Order: sequence, then structure tokens, then C-alpha cells
Amino acid sequence: MSVLATGLLVVALLISKGSELLGYLIGALIALPLIGWWGGGWLNAYLDRGPPTVHVALVVNKYMTRDYPRNFYVTLASWRPNRKDVTIEDERLFGVVQRKRSLVAVTTKPGFFGFEWMDSAVNHAPAPGRAAAQPTRD
Repeated sequence: MSVLATGLLVVALLISKGSELLGYLIGALIALPLIGWWGGGWLNAYLDRGPPTVHVALVVNKYMTRDYPRNFYVTLASWRPNRKDVTIEDERLFGVVQRKRSLVAVTTKPGFFGFEWMDSAVNHAPAPGRAAAQPTRD
């Protein structure tokens, strides 16, 4: 018996038993992948014992949403070659950086499963009397 036929048989049985079981099945089919995706990301960070790496990134843009509650976003030039810019939600950082002028120190870790994750992002101000290193934008 094929997988499709087995699946149709299970759905037919559930429908005959009542719509309550079908609702549980549909809910589980939607919820389980989302829980697995969230749980995998959490485990990737929680089990990670790799060394942190600090990257300095240029602020490309910053914007906020107009709806309530307002969300504040900062877009950074990617520190990874040939990758898209990185947008983070951070109200505190939004208030202190300027477009095309500010630098942000981003701390990342390699991840237990090999998926890099961002640990922190803070305004990168140079030491008094020293010029900041200017990352290039390709």
C-alpha cells in the first residue's frame, strides 16, 4: 500500500470518528514543525561551547515601525563574504547609532549544530584619540 493511500485511509478514519480528532491532527501538523524549529535554535545556542568572535559592522540603515507597539530595527553590513545585510531589532542600539557613520561590534558564536548565532551587538566607539577602523562595503 502506498504512503498516499495510507494517509488517505488515516484521514478518512479520523473524519469518521469526528471532527475533533481531525482538528487535533491538523494542529499537530502545524505546531510540531514550529516547535522543532524553535527548539533546534535554542539547543544550538544552549549547547554551544565554541569561542565567541567579535566582528565590526557598519550601520547601513535604521528604521522603526509605525504601528503600536513600535519596533526599532538596525541594519548592519554583513561581516560574512557574499551575504545579505543583517537586520536586528534593538531599541537601545537604534537610539545611539547613525546611518552610514556608526560601527557596531557584533559578537557571534559558531553554534553547536554549526549555525552561527548572534550573542550581542553593541555600539563600537573608538578609544579617545584613536580613529575607528572603517570596514569596507563591497
